[in-house]
Amino acid sequence: MQDMMCGINVAGVDKLSRTIGICNWKGKGGWMQVITIDKPFNKSIGGHHAERINDANSNEPVEHRDKAIPPFAILVEDDEDVAELCKRVLQRLRFRVWHAKSIADAKKILEEQRFGLAVIDLVLPDGNGLDLLEAMRAENPTLTTVIITGHPTRDHILRALQLSCEAFLIKTFTANEFYVTIQEAIEKASLKREVSRLQSLLSLYRVSEAITATLDLHRLLELILEVAVTELHASSGSIMLLNRAGTELTIAVVHGLPKELIGKTQPISKGIAGLVVRTQQPIMIAPGITPQPQVLPMLQRSEIVSSISFPLISEGRTVGVLNLNSAAHGVVFRPSDLELLSVLCAQAGTAIVNAQLHEQVRTSYLGAIRSLVQAIEARDPYTKGHSEKVAEYAQQLGQYIHLSDGAVEALQMAGLLHDVGKIGVPDSILLKPSRLTDEEYEQIKKHPVYSSRIIEPVPFPWDIMTPVYHHHERYDGDGYPAGLRGDDIPLAARVVAVADTFDAVTSNRAYRKGMPVSDALALIEDIAGSQLDSELARAFVDMIKGGKVKLSGVSESD
Repeated sequence: MQDMMCGINVAGVDKLSRTIGICNWKGKGGWMQVITIDKPFNKSIGGHHAERINDANSNEPVEHRDKAIPPFAILVEDDEDVAELCKRVLQRLRFRVWHAKSIADAKKILEEQRFGLAVIDLVLPDGNGLDLLEAMRAENPTLTTVIITGHPTRDHILRALQLSCEAFLIKTFTANEFYVTIQEAIEKASLKREVSRLQSLLSLYRVSEAITATLDLHRLLELILEVAVTELHASSGSIMLLNRAGTELTIAVVHGLPKELIGKTQPISKGIAGLVVRTQQPIMIAPGITPQPQVLPMLQRSEIVSSISFPLISEGRTVGVLNLNSAAHGVVFRPSDLELLSVLCAQAGTAIVNAQLHEQVRTSYLGAIRSLVQAIEARDPYTKGHSEKVAEYAQQLGQYIHLSDGAVEALQMAGLLHDVGKIGVPDSILLKPSRLTDEEYEQIKKHPVYSSRIIEPVPFPWDIMTPVYHHHERYDGDGYPAGLRGDDIPLAARVVAVADTFDAVTSNRAYRKGMPVSDALALIEDIAGSQLDSELARAFVDMIKGGKVKLSGVSESD
């Protein structure tokens, strides 16, 4: 039996005696086992199952196989005899059982308790058990489920499969048969979780490159938190950073929480996050897991049913704490989730330290560069602020065309320093209010060379000298100082050239008034392909017209 949605693979069916039929259905929801029984179950179907039957007949309680499943089961069955049989088996498997006789009763129970296993009768007094299963799946995607019924149809089985039901058991059945079905369902659910865990680990490894390549601290923290929340299906979360003194945590980014929390501080002597810092060990709170004694007094938020706080550590030093929460009826975190977070947080701790060090270096260089540029631009009131605006435009254009964080920072620094060589040009030429002579213009053309000589001895962490030296090259090859053409001109230099041109034509000079933005953009389009890189020129125009850059000190129109 097959259709476009799913096929059916039948194994171990005794067609003559109809003792037991086991059908493994495969479709979009995965595999589901359908068990039909007409006669009492016997050991002839295989020693593997026979061993479990013997377990069920034992007087000793047995553990269900996957401890990741919370030991709470809801049984929704209106037949008292069937319900009593199911409760007895589930209790033998160390489940605490809540019994409901209708969908309405089940919903009331679900408001108060979260479950790891659901056994639901298909036909209930007030509706279809699959409708209840669908609602429960929406609230708890990891729920292990078994549907039981005396009147199955192909449509029922297909829908149960779409809802990722682990097993579909046909009445009537014995305690042993129900035991086998529950064990099989638990094993299938465990396999699904393991596959999901491995997929999550693969996803974490794939994003590791993005994490380690991100230099902007705030963006890095947002990326780390987004990955953690997504992979663990958390409802909310935050990252707290530890101050240099190691005494206080500050909320740096949040997800699913009020933005007003950002900037809030907490001493490490208080709270669960503080305990995580002090012990350098993660803390997980979930149903069925007994919290550490020192955690119990800290449990205050009743709406949180499960949470994880994980230390962010680099070379033995704690730099922060990642907090994840699951609200009522959300996902319950499991011990296996700690493994996923250990992979993410190991990378995150190192990346955070690198980003913090980079930010310190960048801030130091930026302060020194701005002081130098301001001193140089003080010579000419008409060029005051020019370098800052070129740096801003170049930085924005670099981000617009999706350059890396490092490349964007290099553009900012190059924009600030692109004219630093003008310190070597005499004031009589630099400040001349009239048109320059050919000899004077040749002097001006030397400023990129002077700039590169000034920059060369400084061990910048970015390649600044290349765009500074080549920012007056033309795309058609008629520029200076090297006369490079087209893509032979370094990309960063081409970006700075566009930014420099736009600010130059929109700024007032002693001998002319700056162009309105609309005229400047038209000029950029006109010289695209000759003076400027046509693709970068087009991107810049689109960026400005799209309002991606805040313009200051320029005229919007005549």
